[in-house]
Amino acid sequence: MEYVFYFGITLAVSTLFSIGGVGSSVALIPILSFLGVGFDIAKAV
Repeated sequence: MEYVFYFGITLAVSTLFSIGGVGSSVALIPILSFLGVGFDIAKAV
């Protein structure tokens, strides 16, 4: 069930950053790492 939560966060942050024309990895990697996702996996998303 936590994958649905991670998907929602990824979708929201990616959408916001794509509207601004900036890469979302600047925000996604720290957010996912803070939520407990491994750094290697967060980097791959």
